[in-house]
Amino acid sequence: MNPTKSKTRRPDRLTPAQDRAAGAVMGVLIGDAMAVGPHWYYDLDEMRHAYGGRITDYVPVLPNRYHVGVELGDVSQSGQFNQLLIQSIVACDGYREGDYTRRLDELLDTLDGTESGGRFTEQAVRDIWHARKVQGMAWRSAGFASVAETSEAAQRAVVIAARYANDLMQAGRLSADCAKLTHADPSIVTASTAYGVVVAAVISGIPLDGQIGWTLRELIKDGKLPFTHAVLAEERKENLAPEQPTLNLPFPDVLLGMGWWIEAAKDPGIRIEPPEAVSKVYGMACPLMMAMPAAFSIAARYPDSFEDAMLTAINAGGNNLARGTLTGALSGAQTGLSGIPARFITGLKNHQQWVGLAIEIARNGARDLS
Repeated sequence: MNPTKSKTRRPDRLTPAQDRAAGAVMGVLIGDAMAVGPHWYYDLDEMRHAYGGRITDYVPVLPNRYHVGVELGDVSQSGQFNQLLIQSIVACDGYREGDYTRRLDELLDTLDGTESGGRFTEQAVRDIWHARKVQGMAWRSAGFASVAETSEAAQRAVVIAARYANDLMQAGRLSADCAKLTHADPSIVTASTAYGVVVAAVISGIPLDGQIGWTLRELIKDGKLPFTHAVLAEERKENLAPEQPTLNLPFPDVLLGMGWWIEAAKDPGIRIEPPEAVSKVYGMACPLMMAMPAAFSIAARYPDSFEDAMLTAINAGGNNLARGTLTGALSGAQTGLSGIPARFITGLKNHQQWVGLAIEIARNGARDLS
C-alpha cells in the first residue's frame, strides 16, 4: 500500500457514528493546520509558485506571510479557540459556557488587541478583545459580539455537533449560543447554527445529499430543531397556538440552500473544473457565505475521500483556512476518523492529544447512534 494513501485504523470499540464524530472534530483541526501556511493567497499561480506546485501535505508559513511563527502542523488562532472548546467540553462532559469563556479569557490575556499580537488575530477577535479588555464588557452582553461575517462560529459548531450528535435540538441550540459569543449578525448566527445541525445530522447517519435540507425541515415542523416553524406550519395549513413563540428563532431557509449546493455538486450538467475553481464560483474572501457553499460543494463531490476534499479546499486559495475547516468537518463526518489519511493525523501538532480528546467527545456524543 502507498503510505501516503494509508488511512487511520478505526479505534477499537468505536461505532461507525462515533468514528464519524471523531472524524468531524479532527477534520476541523486538520483543515485549519493545513491552511495556515498558504492562507490568503488570492493569486493561485503565486501560491503554486511559492510552494513548488500543488500542495499535498502540511506546508510551512513562509516569511512575510500571515501566521508567521506558527509551527508546521499547528493551528491558527481560530484553531486555538476550537482546541479550547474541545478541552472544555471534555472537562465538563458537555458545553458549559462559563468554563469555555474562562478559557477564552486566559487566551485573550496573552493578546494585545492588534492583528499580530498572538499568531494572527482576525477582526472578530480584535473586537472581542477590545470589548473585554478595554471596555470591561461581560460575555453575551448587548453590543458585545463582533459584526464580522466570518466563519469562526461555524467552525466551533462542529465540536458541539460531535458532542450532541444524538440530540439535534441541543446541537442547534448550543451552536447558536456559542456563535453569539463572537458574532452579532443574526444571519451569521443562523448559518453557523444550521451548519452545526447538518454536521450533527451527518454524524447521526443522515446522508449528506440534496435532500438533507428537506429532511431537516420535517424535523423543524415536528418541533425537533431550533428554527422557527411558523412558515412551515403554514405549508400544512396549520395554525400556531398563541403560546408558541417564534420571534427569537432563526428561519430555516439556509438548510435548503445547503441541499441545493450539494445537488449542484452532484449534477453531471454542472461541473466546476478544475475543482479548485469552486473558490472563484462561490468567492475567495472571508465571509462565511462564501466559504460555506464551497465547503458543501467540495464535500459532496468527494464523499468518500477526505484527502481529495481537503486538498481541493486548500489548493483553492483565498481564505482556504475557513474553507478547509468547514470542508474538513463535513468530509470527516462522512468518512470518519478511519477515513482520514494517516499523514494528515500524524502531521498535526500534538496529534495524539487531539485524537484522544476527539474520541472522548465522540464516545459521549454518539453513544446511542450506530
